[in-house]
Amino acid sequence: MKRAPLLLLAALSLLPAKALAEEEPTIDPYAVEPEPARRRFTFYATAGLTYRPLYGVPILGADLEFSFGGRTRSVDIHGSVGGAIGRTEQGLLAGQLRIGPTFLFPVGDRVRLGFEPRSGWIGIRRITKNETIGDLTAGLNGIATVDLASGEEYAIFLGGRIGADYLMRANAMLFAGTLMLGARY
Repeated sequence: MKRAPLLLLAALSLLPAKALAEEEPTIDPYAVEPEPARRRFTFYATAGLTYRPLYGVPILGADLEFSFGGRTRSVDIHGSVGGAIGRTEQGLLAGQLRIGPTFLFPVGDRVRLGFEPRSGWIGIRRITKNETIGDLTAGLNGIATVDLASGEEYAIFLGGRIGADYLMRANAMLFAGTLMLGARY
C-alpha cells in the first residue's frame, strides 16, 4: 500500500521527460502547400436592360435576377429567380417572372459561359380593359459574363443573356436579349 503513492509520483515525474523527448516534426522545404479552402456558397445579383419583341411588338424594360447556389472547380450551379418589367411602344405595361437553375462554367480567370433553363409567366396590360393578358412560359437562355473587377471572394461583371421562351397557351415564341451588370460573392 505504501508503494502505490511512490509509483504514482514516479509515473508523474516521467511525463514531462517523455514530452521533452518527442521530436518536433521536420518541415519538407519542397512540399507543395495545399490550396486554400474556397467558399462553396455563392450569390449572384444582376440588373440590366432587356429587349423582348412579342408578336412583332417590341418591349423595352429593366431586368433583375438573384441567384443562390454553390461552386465547384468546374461549374457554378444556382437556383435563380428573376423578372423583367417594361413597356411596349404603345405604352402598355409588360412583365415577366422566371425561375430555374443556372449553370456557369469558368473559361479562364475572368470569363464564364453558361445556360439557364427557365419556366415562368409573362403578361401584358390590356388597353381596352383593366386586366392583364398572361401566359406560362418555358425557355432556355445562354449567358456570358466577363469580370470587370474581382477579389478573393467577389467580382463585379458585365454580361449578356440571349434566350427564347415558348408561350404555352399562345403557341408562340418570345426571344429576348439582355445586357446586364452584376455582382458575385
